[in-house]
Amino acid sequence: MRVIYPADLFVLAFGAAVLFVWFVLFAAGYRHAALFDKLAKEDYPLKELYFVGFALLKYVKIIRQRKTAGGGGSWQCCTAKNTRNSICVRCTANR
Repeated sequence: MRVIYPADLFVLAFGAAVLFVWFVLFAAGYRHAALFDKLAKEDYPLKELYFVGFALLKYVKIIRQRKTAGGGGSWQCCTAKNTRNSICVRCTANR
């Protein structure tokens, strides 16, 4: 019978925490998966998982959604808090 060392428990706990965070990001970003459907699979490998990174960027506030007068939102990639002084790029059209 093998002895379980504290290092083994640490690695197990760290792996479980990373897996939990990935599942949360997967669930949060899954609703945006359609944004990446039009990408070519040969040009963008693993495009099926891009929405996980999209959810991470949204969570750390790099991507913000702006509401328009019509009720729809458009996505904007902004790295600065003051968007008037930064260069922003449109990510997608209105959803």
